[in-house]
Amino acid sequence: MAKLLKLPGLIDVHTHLRTPGGEHKEDFASGTAAALAGGITLILAMPNTNPPLAALPVLEAARQQAQRSIYCDVGLFAGASPTQIDELPRLAGQAVALKIYLNETFGLLRVEDLPTLLACFRHWPPANCCKKERRCSNTARGVMPSAKGVMWPRSLIKCMASPAATTRGSYTLRPALQAERQHRTARQGKRARVQRRPAM
Repeated sequence: MAKLLKLPGLIDVHTHLRTPGGEHKEDFASGTAAALAGGITLILAMPNTNPPLAALPVLEAARQQAQRSIYCDVGLFAGASPTQIDELPRLAGQAVALKIYLNETFGLLRVEDLPTLLACFRHWPPANCCKKERRCSNTARGVMPSAKGVMWPRSLIKCMASPAATTRGSYTLRPALQAERQHRTARQGKRARVQRRPAM
């Protein structure tokens, strides 16, 4: 008999489930079924849908749709829309993270100027970091479990970011914002931890 390798469920932090507006390409059922078939038990969906997940009614409608049809755990990103910055405080408790598009995307999600970017930081709660590998009490608000299971700490999910985008953001905001860059160290495998580092 062949040896089997047992792994924990994987997390995909960048998926496009296309709901609402693009269900002919992908939807919650097909995307989560495919993820689960590949060993992924939690996926985070990008907000560049039509309409975008940048207002509470749209995000709540997507959550309700997801809860009826998902096969694995799902978290929804909120999108920072320059025309709906005032929605960010309402979205914070319902989404796993905020996606700020600084480059090309469709719809009204591109943040092109520094005042709007700073408004995003003022209106969105700062990330909290888990210092040690342990289960935190602040479970992932916004993650919809498909069945009874482990809820991952919201802080771990929020801290995943592209190193290039994080560095670019730190240099852009250096004169205007005292922000903290976050660095995820994964060299230790299971002992991966999230650390805070001051902005450069």
